[in-house]
Amino acid sequence: MTDVQYCEICEQETEWDYSKEFGDHDWCKSCGISKEMLEGVKAPGGCELHPDGTHEFGFGLAGGGMGSYSVCNECCAIFDVELWPEDAA
Repeated sequence: MTDVQYCEICEQETEWDYSKEFGDHDWCKSCGISKEMLEGVKAPGGCELHPDGTHEFGFGLAGGGMGSYSVCNECCAIFDVELWPEDAA
């Protein structure tokens, strides 16, 4: 089944694939991005100030180097930073 919708990545009206052939999500046929990919994963357990909140995972520059981290959805605090060793870069 296909449908024409606006894609935030392509910034145009484009066809969406609902076949679930490539996973559980619906995909834009032009750029291959799903709406769920843009929403991120909201995992339980926020930062120290919001332990009942949710957080999202990230990877990139965090805390002075490259590595993984978590961002609180309540206050945008960065926590659980794990930097790559310098010799891995």
